[in-house]
Amino acid sequence: MGTGDFDGDGGTDLLLRHARGTWFLYRIRNGALVGSSNVGGLPEGSEHRLVAAPDLNGDGRPDLVTRDARGAWSVQLMNGDTVTEQRGLPLKKSLAWRVVDSADFDGDQLDDLLLRYATGDWMIYGLADGSQPRRSFPVLDAGDEWTFASAGGYSGDGVADIMLRHTDLGSWKLFTLSEAQVVATAESGLDADLNWSAPARQAGT
Repeated sequence: MGTGDFDGDGGTDLLLRHARGTWFLYRIRNGALVGSSNVGGLPEGSEHRLVAAPDLNGDGRPDLVTRDARGAWSVQLMNGDTVTEQRGLPLKKSLAWRVVDSADFDGDQLDDLLLRYATGDWMIYGLADGSQPRRSFPVLDAGDEWTFASAGGYSGDGVADIMLRHTDLGSWKLFTLSEAQVVATAESGLDADLNWSAPARQAGT
């Protein structure tokens, strides 16, 4: 599932996929469905999955990042329910790398991809022209005992920061970023009680 303002009217839309592989965009206003349309041009095979819905070209609307079972990445630049351009994305093909989130981590007004390796390494990829990796940054000195909690502008400077949580201790750690580099690390002071949890964010939402 993907969510975002695909048609640019200020409301959140839903992108859903049928088991047959077809994609539909559902437009919801004030809690009611106001329209739906088929989205052609997206990968339909079951081996393809949606992993992120960032704004990669700066038009204020979500684009799509998909990945196949072999690890190959592709970008679909979107205008409403229309794929305007589809390109391969030359990122690491190892399936041990996965998308954790997308946000503007470097302050260029375009969303970047935050990836994590199975053993705990983290990378931020900034993308130029919608699909070409402009630069990448190793970030977050945090092992596999730390899990992703959220990304957001916690420092108020317009750049997304990253919150992690310790799987055993429950403690929270905030990594403050500037131009995709960590400039400060601090315990957040949130309740470490493991009965509290951050709701999981689905890929593409």
